Amino acid sequence: MVVRENAKDVYKIVICDDNPEQLEQMRCICCDVMHLPDDMVAVYRSGVAMDEALRSGKLDCDGTRLVAFLDIEMDELDGVQLGRNFHELMPESVVVFITAHPEYAIKGYEARAFRYLLKPLTQDSVGKVMGEIRREFSENKSIRLKLSGAERPICLDDILYISAEDKYAIIYTTDGHITARESLLELERELEQYGFFRIHRKYLVNMRYHRELCKGKLILSDGNVLPVSRRRENMYRDKIMEKMEKDLNG
Repeated sequence: MVVRENAKDVYKIVICDDNPEQLEQMRCICCDVMHLPDDMVAVYRSGVAMDEALRSGKLDCDGTRLVAFLDIEMDELDGVQLGRNFHELMPESVVVFITAHPEYAIKGYEARAFRYLLKPLTQDSVGKVMGEIRREFSENKSIRLKLSGAERPICLDDILYISAEDKYAIIYTTDGHITARESLLELERELEQYGFFRIHRKYLVNMRYHRELCKGKLILSDGNVLPVSRRRENMYRDKIMEKMEKDLNG
C-alpha cells in the first residue's frame, strides 16, 4: 500500500457572520491573503441566507473547492448546523469555524470542521489556515489497496473507518465498502500519521468523522456507532483533545 498525493489548488470562499463589521473585515482579509477577485468571495449576513443559497445551488463551484468560514454564534441558524448542511449537500466543501469562544470548538466536531479561528481575525491566522487547507485537501491524498489481483486508489478523506475480518480488512467509505488484502495492523501503521486511530482490536477510524464519544461507543458524523475498548477510550479522547487544541492554536 502506498499513500500518494495529487495537486489541485482552486478555491472559492464563502463567509457567514451576522456582525457586518467583522464580515467585511473577513472578506478583505480573504481577498488579500488569497489574491482573489471579489466574485470569488461571497458573504452572507445570516445562517438562513447562506443556507438558502446552499440549497438553491447558488454556491455550486464547477470543479473548484469551496471553503466556508462560518461564525458559530448566529441567530436562527447557527454555524454548527450550517456546517452540517454543507457536508450533507456539498461533501467536498471545507468548513472553518470562526468564534470568540474556544469552548464552542467541541461542538464543531459534529460538523466535521477543518479548523477553528479565534476572533479577532488576522491576515496571519487566515493565511495559515488556507495554507493548511492547500496541503490537506488540494493534495488529494490516497492509498492504493490490494484487491483480488489488482490495486485500486482510495481517497483518504472518503474513508470513514476500517474493520478487521480475519486476514483482510473492510474499508467503509462515504459511498460503500471495499475488501482489501491488507491486515488492519498494516493499515494502522500506514494511516496513523494521517489522522486514523485504532479504537478497538477490530476498528480503525478516521478522526475527521468524529462526532461524539460516549460510554465505550464512538458515534461518527454519518451516524455509525462503533465500540471503543476500555483500554483505548482515554487514549482516543486525548488524541481528539490534542487535535482540537492544535486546530485552535494553529
